[in-house]
Amino acid sequence: MANLIIADDDPEILSLLELILSPHHTIRTASDGRQVLKLAEAEKPCLLLLDYHMPNMNGSTLAKKCNDLKLPFMFVTAESEWNTVQNIISLGALAYLLKPFNPQTCVTTVDEALGLASERAEHKVTCN
Repeated sequence: MANLIIADDDPEILSLLELILSPHHTIRTASDGRQVLKLAEAEKPCLLLLDYHMPNMNGSTLAKKCNDLKLPFMFVTAESEWNTVQNIISLGALAYLLKPFNPQTCVTTVDEALGLASERAEHKVTCN
């Protein structure tokens, strides 16, 4: 079981993701970017699942901070504009899951992102 932090300002999405992923992983949740950073710095998760649009710190800014802290992340977002998707990829996201999603696709995408994260030598040391 990997330690995940899920960040979304929509409580229904947080609950849904927690329901889908909790049988497989340890889950912590946050509703804004500042909460995510506070949790991530304290817990060193194996993967962060980020919404692109959140209060207090948007996904783009949060992704840059995650890169500085060598924290692996993916996005779970309703953003489907090509420019945004390109930005998500350029920010270093390990995966991109488009809302709405089906549960099996969610589990598979998270597992693939965790596999990529574990291949990063610097991350093997930091993940709890």
